[in-house]
Order: sequence, then C-alpha cells, then structure tokens
Amino acid sequence: MGSMREQENAGCRTTGVPSEFDPGRRVFRLSWLPGELTHLTYTGQRWEHSLTALLPAWTPGRGAAPVRAGRVVTVTVGARGVDVCRPLREWDPELAGSAAPSTPPGVAVAPVRDRPAHLYVSPDGSRAALSWRYAHDAWAAVLSTNQPGSARVLRQIAEGLVGDDRPLTVPFLRVPPPADCRLERVAVERRDGRWHRVWGGYLASGSPSPYGDLTIGVRRDWSGGPGNTTADGRPAWSAGGLGTYRVGRVPGAAPRTVAEVGVLTPHGLAALGGDRAALALAARVRLVTDPDDEAGWRPF
Repeated sequence: MGSMREQENAGCRTTGVPSEFDPGRRVFRLSWLPGELTHLTYTGQRWEHSLTALLPAWTPGRGAAPVRAGRVVTVTVGARGVDVCRPLREWDPELAGSAAPSTPPGVAVAPVRDRPAHLYVSPDGSRAALSWRYAHDAWAAVLSTNQPGSARVLRQIAEGLVGDDRPLTVPFLRVPPPADCRLERVAVERRDGRWHRVWGGYLASGSPSPYGDLTIGVRRDWSGGPGNTTADGRPAWSAGGLGTYRVGRVPGAAPRTVAEVGVLTPHGLAALGGDRAALALAARVRLVTDPDDEAGWRPF
C-alpha cells in the first residue's frame, strides 16, 4: 500500500490502494486491543492483512463441558475490491446473497475516522462487525465473537487503527523456497507475549490452490515425542506425504523449538521434491542470534 501513514485521518490511505498487498510488509497497526485477548496472530496476505486476537475457550478437564466460551476479535484491511466481511456471510445465511464488498452487512452508523461505516450484530448477539470504507472500493472491518460490549469495543479498536508499512520480521533466517514458488503470506503468532509460531506460505507455479502449497517456519514448545526419523543427525518428524515435516534441535533454540515445512497440496510436495527434500529443507532453518529479542528479527 506504500506509505499508509500519509492519510492517518482515515485510518489508512484514502487513495492508491492496490489490488494486491505485499505479504512481507505490514499494512496496519493498532493502538489498542482488549487486554484479556492473549493470543495474537498478524497475517500478511496478498488480498488482505489481518490481526486475530483471541482468548481461548477453557475446559477444566478431559470430557468436561467448557466453562468459558472462546472470545475472538479479527481486524482486517482489504486490498482494492476485497470483501473483508466474508466470514459474516458464512455465519449468517441471510447475508449470503448480499452484494460484496460494496454493500457491507448491517446498518449505517457514525463514521469511523470520518469514513462511512456499518455495524452488524448477529440475531443471537454473539457476533458483530464494524466495517468502514477506508478508500474507494477498499474496506476494513473489525469482527468479533463472544466479545462483551462488542459495539463499543469494535469502535475503539477501529478508531485506533493506523497505517504501518514496515517489513514483517521473523525470528529465523530466511530459507529460499523451491524454484518457481511465490510468497503468498507471512504469519506471526504470539501467545502470552511470546512468539509461538512464525511461517511463510508459498504458491507453486501452476498450482490451482487459492491458499498456497507449502509453508516454511518455526514453532516453539513442540512436544511431539522423540520423532519418527532423523534429518541432519537430529530428531525429525516425517509426515510421509501431505502434512507437516519437523526437525528438532534447531541451532540456537530452546530444546522444544522445531523447524517446520508444511506440505499443503500435491503441488507443494512435487515442488519440494518429495518427503526427503521436505525434511532436508526444514533442517536448513536457523534462528537469529536471540529469537526472543524482536529487535534482532530479520525481514522476511
């Protein structure tokens, strides 16, 4: 989106919104979120960038009924012509036939930073969305599930959204993907203030997949047992086809940190060159010197 800080009065730029974003550069940041939402994931994709914040559901023990419903807030900024309210149309069948994105769900409400806005609340009150047109044919939205005081909370979040075009940084050294694979998304997941899982997703040349074919990244606190094979002399977990290939003992990492290569489609497995090649790629992943110090993270 270029320098979105040029038009912070609207929360994002009001002109020049592209049809695709750069997955490796931020589009926005937030000045406020409800403090009880402990799990945060920023995802950069070509068609939209989003931040999902949640408080997981809690169950006291195996077989017991949940005593706390999960709480989720998702902030989405769409590229030109993208329907950022797609989840609403999936939640509520009555919205499925409505035009998108030119007709957002809900009723017109007070503008968000001087931009036209709509508020939607589901019939049972469990879901809500505040959407606003931040530029011509470009929308942003804040969606929530099981969020108390949703209308007030969503507006406070929306009013605090500002543009941010810094590179997305990650705690590992970038490993080149297979030839003819294009970066489609970058995701940084944090739990309780620490990074938990970070990865980049790629689309193989000629693939029909709308979501990508393979991922490369790292995960901390993996407790998957001793592994079912080895790679580079280290314990490894082979999916044996589609799935996630993991290699442990990542240099410079805590014992339960693993490198991961996810194979999402047959196109992804073919691009990698098979099972052994997927494990070999995971074995090449290296962390930065201090992965817990985000000042030393590298641009993806």
